[in-house]
Amino acid sequence: MINQTHFQEWTTESAVHPEIVKLNVQSFSKHEDWSPDCKLFDFLTPNPKRTNSGRLDAGGLRKYDKCLDSSGWGVNGIDPQTWDEMEWGRFKPDPDSLLAQPYLSKKTGQLEEAAKYLSPSGVPSRAVFLRSPDWTWETIARRYNVPITPEDRLRPGGFWQWVQNNSEVPIILEEGSKKAGCLLSLRYAAIGLPGIWMGRKYTNPITKFGEHLIPDLALFACPGRPVTILFDNDAKLKTKINVYKAIIATAKLLSKSGCKVTVAMLPDVENGKNAVDDFVVAGGDIDPIIENAIDWKDYRENCKPWEKWRQWRNPSTPEKQKAETERLARWFQQRAEKFKKWWRETRKFTPTITQNQKYTEYEDEIPDGSLVGIKANTGTGKTTLLQGKFQGPTIDRLNDLFDEGGQFYNNKGIMIAARNGLLLQNAKRLGFNHLQSEKCFYLLHEETSKIALCPDSLPHYLDPKWFDGAVVVLDEVMETIRHLLHSKTLNANRSNCLRLWGECLKRAKVIICLDANLADWALDDYIIKYAGYRKVIKVENQYKGDRAPVELLVGTSNNKSRMPENMEKPLREKGLNSRDISPYMPMIMSSGLPFITVDSQKKAEAIDWILTHICGKKGLRVDSKTIAEKYGQARKFMTDPDGWIKANLPEFIVVSPTVQSGIDINIRDYFTDVYGLFFGIVGTNTQMQMAGRVRDPNVQWHIACPEYSKTNNENFSSPEANEVIETLKDYLLQDAATVTKDLPELFKYIETLVEQNIADNPHYDAWAKLKAIENYEKANLRECLIEILTEAGHEVKLVELKHDDEGAKILSEASETVVRDESRDIFKALDKSPEEVKELLAKFDATWPDRCEIIKAGYKDRLPGIENSTIWSEELIYLFRKQRDFISQSELYYFLYHPEHIEEQQQELWGYLALGGMKFLGDVRSRHLKIKALEKLNIKYFLESDRLWTCHDPEIKQLLTKARRSKSISAALGITPGKDAIKYLKQVLNLIGYEVRLEKREAAGNRYYKFAPAKGSKKVALDFELVRTILSKCLAQKYDPIAAASDKSSNSKWEEAKAVLNLTSPENKVQTESEQMSDGLFSINDIGGNDIKTKLDLYQPPPDTPLGDLTLYEDYLPDFAKDLEILIAAPPVQQPDLTPIEAFKHKVQTFGWNVIKEAAKLSEALASKVIGFVEQLIDSGEWHFAPG
Repeated sequence: MINQTHFQEWTTESAVHPEIVKLNVQSFSKHEDWSPDCKLFDFLTPNPKRTNSGRLDAGGLRKYDKCLDSSGWGVNGIDPQTWDEMEWGRFKPDPDSLLAQPYLSKKTGQLEEAAKYLSPSGVPSRAVFLRSPDWTWETIARRYNVPITPEDRLRPGGFWQWVQNNSEVPIILEEGSKKAGCLLSLRYAAIGLPGIWMGRKYTNPITKFGEHLIPDLALFACPGRPVTILFDNDAKLKTKINVYKAIIATAKLLSKSGCKVTVAMLPDVENGKNAVDDFVVAGGDIDPIIENAIDWKDYRENCKPWEKWRQWRNPSTPEKQKAETERLARWFQQRAEKFKKWWRETRKFTPTITQNQKYTEYEDEIPDGSLVGIKANTGTGKTTLLQGKFQGPTIDRLNDLFDEGGQFYNNKGIMIAARNGLLLQNAKRLGFNHLQSEKCFYLLHEETSKIALCPDSLPHYLDPKWFDGAVVVLDEVMETIRHLLHSKTLNANRSNCLRLWGECLKRAKVIICLDANLADWALDDYIIKYAGYRKVIKVENQYKGDRAPVELLVGTSNNKSRMPENMEKPLREKGLNSRDISPYMPMIMSSGLPFITVDSQKKAEAIDWILTHICGKKGLRVDSKTIAEKYGQARKFMTDPDGWIKANLPEFIVVSPTVQSGIDINIRDYFTDVYGLFFGIVGTNTQMQMAGRVRDPNVQWHIACPEYSKTNNENFSSPEANEVIETLKDYLLQDAATVTKDLPELFKYIETLVEQNIADNPHYDAWAKLKAIENYEKANLRECLIEILTEAGHEVKLVELKHDDEGAKILSEASETVVRDESRDIFKALDKSPEEVKELLAKFDATWPDRCEIIKAGYKDRLPGIENSTIWSEELIYLFRKQRDFISQSELYYFLYHPEHIEEQQQELWGYLALGGMKFLGDVRSRHLKIKALEKLNIKYFLESDRLWTCHDPEIKQLLTKARRSKSISAALGITPGKDAIKYLKQVLNLIGYEVRLEKREAAGNRYYKFAPAKGSKKVALDFELVRTILSKCLAQKYDPIAAASDKSSNSKWEEAKAVLNLTSPENKVQTESEQMSDGLFSINDIGGNDIKTKLDLYQPPPDTPLGDLTLYEDYLPDFAKDLEILIAAPPVQQPDLTPIEAFKHKVQTFGWNVIKEAAKLSEALASKVIGFVEQLIDSGEWHFAPG
């Protein structure tokens, strides 16, 4: 049944005949009370997800509630596959329905408009075939002079089965059910698509391979069938272009099936959209519109919507150029402001209790089952507050006083933080036992134990029940969450740690979160999702007190220049270097008692070496090396900084990010200066934490921070969280698609697995948000630091200093000495067996000698047999430490020429995941996908060519165009291309240890480049060519197929996954004797005989064959294809004696192979000729055919 409102919408507003409406449309009403039976939910969710108990999952329950409170109309029609009623359909909710209301998007975090029409979830989209009354059928039969036989009337499909059986009956494709109903009422056989792109789909939507018509349309796409596409006419250019592309894509497939395809176009209307039902209701005559439809190829050539736009936007005059520049500037400014606003939003904290006092207080008892967040600046007594909650009972017999102790003295306590330095100090202050340092694993199950541990140690809780009733303290909680989700130390065990983290939060009696940078989202969008329903108490102490003055180095110049007025202008344009800390070196060396915090381990060691060996000072360096010494001075300092300083009176202290949090140095008037030297390695919060360890407000801070942080091979670099999560999913599915190319069922299973893992998962939402925050701060590092310093109450003065040659030289030499010493330590380290290495890796307090043994064993594992080679030496270790990516580059180059080995590794990973293996998907990185991206860029073609290249060569231009058009290539390589092709190639080739070398420069300004193996550092006394040769042999030994086969486990996860899912790879066809005698090349006949596009893409010309610049021809490529049909074998005027095959080769040299190949894809006649010529070249051995 359909109600009057919906009936009027179809009949009056869309001109659909009432009889057609009654046959196809039904109304859904709201439920006043909750009901176990909801027809709308059944209509929209034919296969709902359920829990093990059979109940709807959380998402299903939310949707069910919305369906109960929604009304609207639904349409489904007849199913051409079975001729029964179609189970799939379309639903339009009424405006007051819950399903029609704006919703908070998990991707963007903003309110978004609900979809106007809804389709059933979890099933493929289909077309709508409306039931037709007999009079419509008979009228259409008379119009096209096609008889209706008695047998036709008896068939279950009625009208539509008759249309299917009679190819002379034309079909109209429309977007939307009401529009199809309108045309059906006007005696046209109209099929309604749910969207302009929904008439076709891909076999593999990730790789966009195997484009074909949807099954419903394929039933009607028979040779000779007239098909007219009639989509809406929208005023928006972007929509016009999208419609144009959808029409061409659908028309191509229909034409390939033999249909006679035409395109009908509705007239333009001002400031709006013209749809067929609107046109008819307004009194328009649709018959001439359909009768004057043009051939789809003419439409493709003559109706490009962007042509008019190009003429309008062409900045041919200075005024237009200026306007275009201003428009782009506004766009970039708006984009920057949008990201800054979002970044500030991620730092927002809305307290329920506000204080403004020197020390943070919370005297009331914390209720059981609560989540408490305390935000207060460093040095305001957050830890002291906790001390009172956990302190034991005290007895003063002299004054007859008794204190029964803090609220949580008799409770189990668990303190989790990212840094052991923080834990060591706070454990002592609060009376907790440090799990790893004190080896107190036996206390984990005790009901009143107090344990401090890192997230890495959570797996020691063998039974989740051990978390029951605990008071959980999350110190520096923002860094703890970041560590939990992003730290590389958890890569191998993150899934298990996250599982236990969730159990800990869920089972805790009380959760207390402390952080000077605490944000709402950490509590409301993350922790509470695992902690369950709790009372949330948010305390903020806004006290700033006296803050140290800050002098922030903007940059250095060789010639002292005036401080620029516009600080937003990039420093490079002002001749300043924001990464140069050379002026600070003489200042540090002459400073009385400096405290130096550095975010680089190597720079920290170098500065320590300078102060110790050149200045002769006695001080302390606190970093990951020194703190591991159990009885060393760094460990003692971490436990009691003020006491250690008073006892030892150091002349300097140098710290690394190891002490970014939790170390309070409250001693006053001791240090003369605080230096914060940042190189873009850590984020803004960490920078602030590191400098803020010294609480003395009278000491001068000197901070150096670059404008932005350099990103190397970052796969997910967007500052928008939703883009990060979408890029992750695309990246994973692209990788899965490349290893399951012959197993579509397995790919579909993995696709579902990825979607289920990531969707509605707070871990991935938080992971993406943290990644986006990190990306924004990397791009705006100095600006973010200045804002946070100012927010904390510091007075920031921007200064410009002059470059100091002597300071730069001293720092460089010290850094070199540090690397040399480190290399010697590693080379002289003891050799350890794999079992011994595992034991060392499990040690909490692995010393530097222990780590040297681990590093040395790691080199030998990655490069089997390297220790027996002629290059094995301290110098080789120095090379590996100096150029940290050298081995990785060598491996990637090896895999570029032996991709089968890396594919096997990736297959094992996906096999493990398909079998239910635990792996946090945010940690997945695929070198296999990198290789595929390099192959797509045809990098081997450039490596194997001896020619010199310029940025104007068509092959170089085409490579850049391909990279810029493909987000998947950028994500796979972790490199986003700009406008400079040579700069982009430098970054890409660096991945495999190659460089772009400038060979010559002409007076006219042309530069010629050669692509060759990188020469490497001049400081390394090794023959780089010999090193690469030996490394290649080591890698071949590791990945050699014979060796790999002998070592390969019989229970391969990949093979096991295929067996469990009952999948098999397609068997290789049995070779004939003649094929076995061939040179091993595939025959063109082995690859889909009717797929011309695939054939053309698999031809491989010689390396020196020009590829051509496709962008020069893309606007008139069809016309060019027609010309080539005639000219492809014709000799040029200057060389009339050339044979047809020689003329073809001349055309390839003139236009480029890619240009000719793409043109051939548009013309069967041209493709036939091209394939014929190329086959001759393959037979002669000049060209090759290489599928895969």
